[in-house]
This record gives sequence, C-alpha cells and structure tokens, in this order.
Amino acid sequence: MKKRLFKIFFPKSCLSVLALLLFGLGIINNTAFAQVAAGDIAIIGMNGTTVSGGLTDEISVVALANIPANTTIYFSDYFWDGTAWGNTANAIEGIFEWVTPNSIITAGTVVRIQLTGGTANPTPSAISATAGMGTFTIKQGWTQTTQGPVGTTGENWFIYQGSNNGLTPSNWIFGWTNGIGTNISGNNQWQTTNTVTAVSSMLPTGLTNGTNAISFAQNGSNTSSNPHYDNNVYNIGSLRQGSKSAILSAICTTTNWIGREIATGGGYDISPTGTYFANPNHFVITAACTAPSITSAASAATNPICSSATLNLSVTASGTAPLTYAWTGTGTFSNTAVSNPSVTGAATGNYVVTVSNSCGSVSSTASITVNPNVGTPSFSAGATTLCAGGTSTYTATAANSSSVTYSILGNTGATIDANTGVVSNVTGNFTVVATASGSCGANTTANRAVTVNPSVGTPSVTAGATSLCAGATST
Repeated sequence: MKKRLFKIFFPKSCLSVLALLLFGLGIINNTAFAQVAAGDIAIIGMNGTTVSGGLTDEISVVALANIPANTTIYFSDYFWDGTAWGNTANAIEGIFEWVTPNSIITAGTVVRIQLTGGTANPTPSAISATAGMGTFTIKQGWTQTTQGPVGTTGENWFIYQGSNNGLTPSNWIFGWTNGIGTNISGNNQWQTTNTVTAVSSMLPTGLTNGTNAISFAQNGSNTSSNPHYDNNVYNIGSLRQGSKSAILSAICTTTNWIGREIATGGGYDISPTGTYFANPNHFVITAACTAPSITSAASAATNPICSSATLNLSVTASGTAPLTYAWTGTGTFSNTAVSNPSVTGAATGNYVVTVSNSCGSVSSTASITVNPNVGTPSFSAGATTLCAGGTSTYTATAANSSSVTYSILGNTGATIDANTGVVSNVTGNFTVVATASGSCGANTTANRAVTVNPSVGTPSVTAGATSLCAGATST
C-alpha cells in the first residue's frame, strides 16, 4: 500500500514569536482550540493530480488574520448536504486536522498543503522553511490507492472547526467548490437542495457565496463556454494588499482566478515562494478601514444668531483615522479643515461639512438662520415747530425692531407718552428721542428737535379815551 503525504510550506518571514491569548475553549479529542472567524483563512489555489506521478494533489491557503497558537482546524473534501457530511464512506475523500504550533501564524502567511494518494490512513507531515509548524493528521477517509485524492471532475473543500475528529463542524471558516455536472444548481453557485454528490455541495449556514466562499461549479458538460478546470489559482494582479475584508472579497470573486486542465499545462506553482504568491505577489494584510459616519450632526452652538455674532459650528464623526474635514458656507472661517470652526460674517443658509478618510466620505448639513441687527429709527410723524402749550404725536419706525419707545430731552416741562409718542405741556424747545430695540444688536436712537414758539398774548390798550361825545374821535 502506498502512503499519502501532506507537505506544508510556509515562508520563513511569515512566522512570529508573539503569542495570542487563546479565546474560546473546546474539547476535541483532548485538544484545545481557539475560535477562528469566518474568512480568517481562505483557499487561493488548488491543483488536481499534478505532482509525484499523478498521485499528489495540493491546495494553498492564506491567513487573512493572525491565527492563534495551538489552534485546531479541519479540512474536508466531503460534500455537505445541509445538515451533515455526505458520503463519508467514499474512499477518495476525507478529513485532516491541523493543530497550529506554539506561535501564531501571522496574517499574510501562505501555506501549501500537498496530499499524496497511496496507502490507507497515511500519517501526514509538515515541511516548512521554519521547523515546528504544528501537526497534521488524517482523521477520516482517503483510503483509495489507485488515484490522487482530488477528483478530476470537481471537488469541494471546506475549512472549519468542530468536534468528533472533524465529523461534527461547529464553526465554518471557508468554502470552495469547482464541480461540474447536470445536477449543479447553476454556474458559479452552490447546490440549493440536498441533491449533492462528491463533486457538488450545499453551502453550510454561516458561509456566504462571494463573501467567505467561492464556487466555480458548472452546470452541464465541460465545454469551452462552460469550462471546468482541474487546476485553479488566484491570479497575479488581483488584490493582495489591503484589509482582510477587501482581500477576502477579491478572493471570492471568480473573475480574479484563472484555471487550466491537467492535459493543457498541468498545475500552477502555488507554493509560498512560487510565481503566484512570492514577493511582489505576496499578501499584506492591513487594518480594516471603516468609512466615516456622522455620530453628531453638523450644528451651531447658537441658532439663530445675530449678524454681528460669531457662528460656532461643530460635527462629530467616527471612522478609521485620520479623518479630514472640509466645511463650506458663507463668511470667513477660522479653519475649514477642523471639526469645530468659527465663522464671522455668516449668513442665513446651509453650512456643509464633508468628513473623509481613505475608504470613504460622508457629509452633514447645518441649516443656519442669521437675524439682522436693529436698524436706526426714522421719524415719520411729529411737528418740528410748536406753539407753547401745543401738542403733537411723534412716530418713528426701525427695521428689525420689536418696539420703539419715546422720551424727551430738555427741562422744559413737556411730557411724552413713551409708547404712543404724544407730547403735551410744551413750554420751551425740546428734543424727542425715539429708541428702537429688538432681538439682535444694541438699541438704536434717533432725535427730532422741536422749536416752541410762545403763544399770542392778550392785547393791552395803552392810549385812547375811555369816553367820548357823540361825533368825537380818539386815538
């Protein structure tokens, strides 16, 4: 009987001596494991029956996040029928377990796994540029001795965590399929019913096609317009530097892959140091970028304001730093590139701020009302010349005022009604003062000077007789 052999290749630069705190605890044959999130590991290449005389198949995966030390992860090429693995008696399919070493697998690390057909229940081994990469153990299946482990009409691959030697999945990480047949639900789709075979599968709950799973499945026969490929690789030129979510989205897009048949070129070099994944085509995982969002809308400390006042604006936003600000609106800004500028010469209208970072922008608008200051009163009624003892009503108006009141300057004995502007008891010259007040600005005044002329007195006879004879005259 021949042996199947796993070979695991890691680039030396991708290891770290930093340890991650384990979180989540499970008992899997007395092996503890840390929880790995969906999409933290993704398949980036698969060669079917291309190595070592046709009995060695291989897949390559990339860590899109740091994988904690001593983590148990399972790989299986069984199909999933919606509730459990199907056809587990199939001799050319199975499950293997990877327990990571005592140090983390750093994000960006590419791992190539080779599975060689042969003797039943082989013991896989890890081969890497750096020793001590954990353990790899066949847990189920792969007892076929006459062909490679990967079928040439398609394959399903799942990465997951679970129990019972991998037979009971509980945490799905990634899904990959490239089957072909008349029972396939649709091109580039997963099965929607449990009518599945070794080359097709339903997608487990917890995985989403195009997000953390990818399907190259084709419905029908293998034709140039409906191709199925034995060998597939995430192509050069597709995104390799960015956030986990961005790279994962690119990996799960079928147009970012290329493929070919065994008979027309064989497998691709999917090793960490090979053409497709070595520098400059290596993976660099950056912190996820969160687009800006407004947490407190653009507003003014006081609204409405008076035209003579300073407008103080502010906005609060969240998102991946650095955030930049750009304000627009009427007036002179203290600084348009801060979250809380002040503005002089503001006017009624909208003041808009756009908050941006490297992955997006968002805007917020403050609708501002600017009220004008009180204008200077203007007299529209009231005499400028009066006779002593006369009376007059004085009226003045002022723009943007809420009231106009009246008073008198000069100690002349005259009186005035402050609200109606009626003047009485005038005896000498005086000045009427109109005072306008309102919600904006200081009170304003206007004066009207009034000249008072004395009244005509009673005549006094200084000459002339007090009695006369008939026919006489007197002066």
